[in-house]
Amino acid sequence: MTSAANCVRWTTADLELFPEDGKRYEVIDGELIVTRAPPMEPSKSSRTHF
Repeated sequence: MTSAANCVRWTTADLELFPEDGKRYEVIDGELIVTRAPPMEPSKSSRTHF
């Protein structure tokens, strides 16, 4: 269990402090969420066009 002294409430202004490193940074209800950026490969169609 975390104590109140250890809790951090993130804001959207805090997002400006993070580097442009390809990760996705989001603040949801004061919590920081960090995920990998989606791959930048083109979409492949499963249909063959004649």
